Amino acid sequence: NAGAYVPKQAMRIEVAADTPALAAGASVRAMFNAPDRKTAEQFLQAALADEHLDAEIDLLLIENDEMADKQRFLGSPSFRIDGQDLWPEVRDSYHFGCRIYATEKGFAGAPTTAMLRSKIRSMT
Repeated sequence: NAGAYVPKQAMRIEVAADTPALAAGASVRAMFNAPDRKTAEQFLQAALADEHLDAEIDLLLIENDEMADKQRFLGSPSFRIDGQDLWPEVRDSYHFGCRIYATEKGFAGAPTTAMLRSKIRSMT
């Protein structure tokens, strides 16, 4: 039950990537926690490389719901370009939790590299 999953506090991670290769100073931000942080980070790096975009990834720990609310965190993993979530949702409030993605192989804890590439292309 993904809704019942509560990650360990040490696993609550936000990753921000500044991507100067994107048009007109655009930035890429990805927010992660466990258990899919490493998978999502690898998929993001692969998608950026496949699109010939150079990005440096910087990690920031999100410690609680207050920080999640301040960052307008939609769940882990989340990806943004210039503040725009690649999979936007309308919310009244924000909290720390996980996201589920519908992939070609079924539901997963992270989007595939192909899904990220498609979204990156549509946003840049």
